Amino acid sequence: MLEDALISLVSLLVGLSGMRWYLGRPPKRDPNDRNPGSARYQEYKGG
Repeated sequence: MLEDALISLVSLLVGLSGMRWYLGRPPKRDPNDRNPGSARYQEYKGG
């Protein structure tokens, strides 16, 4: 039960920080990337 609460709390924090990051700065586009939507995904993964 505690683990579920912890997981939901962490996911909420990640979602909020991700939202703030998304609103705070424009997504960078990778020139080598054909798909415009996956550049932000790669950056989100840390690649």
